[in-house]
This record gives sequence, structure tokens and C-alpha cells, in this order.
Amino acid sequence: MTAFHGFYEALIFRELETAKKSAEIFYEEQSESTINVSSPMFMREFYFGLVSFRIGREKRDKRWLSRGTESKYALNNLAATASTWNFENKAFLLQAEEKFSQMDFEAAGVLYDAAILSAILS
Repeated sequence: MTAFHGFYEALIFRELETAKKSAEIFYEEQSESTINVSSPMFMREFYFGLVSFRIGREKRDKRWLSRGTESKYALNNLAATASTWNFENKAFLLQAEEKFSQMDFEAAGVLYDAAILSAILS
């Protein structure tokens, strides 16, 4: 199983420690490789952002929150430059997760709603 599949599956089944271990491996592998611009890589970035914000919140770890923010910037950039239709809802969701992690629940709620609306309209 790849590191991506490990943290993706662990996120779904709420296994935080497994998600953290797999995400750490994924992060190190990505840091050592050249940029891959395939569509699956974009999805990996999205799920890595979700896992990073979750770990950062639950472990109160700024390093993981920072990684989530990096993923958020990547998806925001894709939504703005590559394909609004494909990436806007995911960008809003990562923005919402960031606000939720900052305990700004009102802003998070607005962004969660924007993610849902964007997904419906896509």
C-alpha cells in the first residue's frame, strides 16, 4: 500500500495515528521528488490537506497545520488558474478546514456552505 492510500484510508476510518504515519511518509516522498502534474497528484494534495488539518487540530501541531495551509494554497491556485469547475469546491473545503482549525467556526461554516454550493453547481 502506498503512503497516499494509507493516509486516505486512515482518514476515512478515523485512524489518526495511522493517518499521521502514512502522511509523514507521503510528505517526505513528495519533498524528495520532482513535481508531478498528473490529476491524481492534485487529488493527493487535496486529501493530504484534509489529513494535515485533522492531525494539526487533534494533536495541536503547527507543523501539520502549516502543511494543510500549503495544500490549501495549491488547490486555490488550481481553482484560479487551471479549472474552477474541478477545484473550487475542494479549495473552499480546505479553506473551511483551516478556519475550523483556527476555531473560527463562523467563517468555517460560510466556507463549508460555499464548498457545498460550488460542488452542486460544478
